[in-house]
Amino acid sequence: MPYTFDNILITTATGDAYLATDWGTSGTGFSLAHVPVNKIAYGDDSTTTRVTTATPLPIYIYGSTGTVGVTGTIFGGGSFAIVNSGTTGFIRVGGTTFATTLIGVTGTIQGISGGTPVGITGSVTVANSSLVIYGLSGATAVGITGGRRLSYTSDSVSVYGSVGISGSLNLTESTDSIRVYGHDGDEKIPMRIYGSDGTTLGISGDALKVAVTNAGFTFTVNLGATVGVANYGGGLMVKGTGITSDSPVIIQGTAADGSIEVTATEALPVNVENDISIDLTEVLSAIGVTGSIYTALNNIKTNTAVVSTINDKISNGTVQVKVVDTTKPSNVLSGSKNVTLNTSQLSNNTTRLVSGVHIKASLSNTSVVYVGGRNLLNTTSEGYPLEAGESIFLEVSSLTAVYVRSEQTGLSVRFIAT
Repeated sequence: MPYTFDNILITTATGDAYLATDWGTSGTGFSLAHVPVNKIAYGDDSTTTRVTTATPLPIYIYGSTGTVGVTGTIFGGGSFAIVNSGTTGFIRVGGTTFATTLIGVTGTIQGISGGTPVGITGSVTVANSSLVIYGLSGATAVGITGGRRLSYTSDSVSVYGSVGISGSLNLTESTDSIRVYGHDGDEKIPMRIYGSDGTTLGISGDALKVAVTNAGFTFTVNLGATVGVANYGGGLMVKGTGITSDSPVIIQGTAADGSIEVTATEALPVNVENDISIDLTEVLSAIGVTGSIYTALNNIKTNTAVVSTINDKISNGTVQVKVVDTTKPSNVLSGSKNVTLNTSQLSNNTTRLVSGVHIKASLSNTSVVYVGGRNLLNTTSEGYPLEAGESIFLEVSSLTAVYVRSEQTGLSVRFIAT
């Protein structure tokens, strides 16, 4: 049975080797046979070079007297020599010049020396803005009509000598534009403004100095929240609404009678220049010998013996007190407070308390909270400490009198007050 796998195994005395073949390769006489797979190489009797992409097989054509036809795409890896055909001195390029990729031409295009210039028919497009076109020497210059308009972004026109304009010149704002440059080439033109008498009008910084000499101007002025009034010379005069030069300025408060409330952080120095006398007769007349104030004072005067008895009982601790009635709280206030690192009020509820408030640190607290008054400072040396679950009762008349703070965030207290 024939060996029908690719590659033939050759066994020798020193080892095995494979001969590269393909089994059953199609072709005349190759059916059911092994066709050797060979590697092409070239060289003389002393060197051999394998054919690779880096060292391709060289091909030379010798002995051909006619045209060698080549079909398909030709790729070259070196230099190709191009020679002219015949003795005309030029290289012929066959085919059409109308293609998607234009043939680039550099240099000068001229007709034959002493002959007729090269004629061009059809449309001609000049795509390079730096291309210069000259007429024949000594002939009429090349005229350009129609076609593309000049653009300030890509074209530059230089004019030398005098330019005369005859006829009417009408510029249209939609199609024409004129650019004027200053003497230094910049786009800004320095200018001076003169008055009617020929003097130069002044400026201050980037603003034009303007003097308003006529009356009757109306201005809208936007002022800030704070407006200051200053006088650069002498005192600042404030005048009232009167018609005289010394009309007083009336200062009136917001109270119903126009009075102004005056407060001070320390004692005000007040001097009384006139004598003040107190008439006891008028005082007694106002009180009256039968009035309630007179009767109360008279009772105190006539019952002073009881005072010594009360003093003795207080001294020896034998004072007896009988509570006849007490005022019960009518409201119950409760709530919670998140305690922060900064001192804050327990609550902003200003309801008056009767008995006081109980404050308890939340059971979930992980640190101490401090309770105190308004002077509770942001330091650990102030305040009454409450561990988690501990409580304290404060006999105060308002929740706003109690302050709390902590050394950690996430702590809280609960309170109930009556």
